Amino acid sequence: MPPQKLQTVPSREEIIDEFGELDRRLALVKPAVDRHKVLKETIAGWYADTPAEQAAIAQGGYTRSTWRPRAMSAPCSISKRLFRR
Repeated sequence: MPPQKLQTVPSREEIIDEFGELDRRLALVKPAVDRHKVLKETIAGWYADTPAEQAAIAQGGYTRSTWRPRAMSAPCSISKRLFRR
């Protein structure tokens, strides 16, 4: 049996540094998160009148997504596939 490693508690400095690094990385993806929200709302609007018992399939050039009416809890599921042209 291999020897067990002792878990060390990170120092305050390490925690602050980790927080700062994660904050920096999150700031880099924020524009993409904001754009994703806008696109999701736009596409969901296209299918707002879909009957509750149906799902709509939205097909892009390489992405297919299933959209359900807003009344349902999970309005979208995305299946990313690279389609051969």
